[in-house]
Amino acid sequence: MTISYPLSVPSALKAATFSLTPRKINAGTASTFTGAQQIVKWASIWELTIITPPMNRDNGGASVEAFINSLDGQYGTFLFGPPHAKAIRGTANTSGVTVSAVASSGSTSLSLTGLGATTTLKAGDYFQLGSSSTTRLYQIMADVTSDSSGNATIEIRNPLRSAAAIGDTVTLASPQGLWRLKNNGVGWSVGVGGLYQAITIEAVEAL
Repeated sequence: MTISYPLSVPSALKAATFSLTPRKINAGTASTFTGAQQIVKWASIWELTIITPPMNRDNGGASVEAFINSLDGQYGTFLFGPPHAKAIRGTANTSGVTVSAVASSGSTSLSLTGLGATTTLKAGDYFQLGSSSTTRLYQIMADVTSDSSGNATIEIRNPLRSAAAIGDTVTLASPQGLWRLKNNGVGWSVGVGGLYQAITIEAVEAL
């Protein structure tokens, strides 16, 4: 069978711990005379670290090996969502939510519809736009309550990677992002008795 990207993470790949970092790419200068600073925002990109629990070959080790190796280093991509945030904390609908107004690439706000009348979305909740190779993960920056028609405009980070069109599906339940390995060499160590040591997988948002 031909490998097709993005890959889905195998069910055996459990995160004992994980970290998600919004890496900001800014440039700055400071006045030689006054120390006054000028900062310019350029971009922002998610970085991800997954650390697996110890496992043996039969209860997950072999499939995790195959998953890592099939990514071919930084070439392949995979889908993964924050395991601590599969459900929203607000009361909004989690199905039938769509974009209600065109938003350009780089926008930090997004208008939604289908949330349900006077329901809430909470700061820190995540959502997904797109699917497969267009999948993008975003986070809501402030609490918002929808109007009586189920509409609301949310402030988001990171900025939109591409333009959003009216009717685009917004995934609020178990949202995912698109990732690629941070480097070309990710390996594993197996101890006495065949027990895999914790495997660390570092990745960046695939752009």
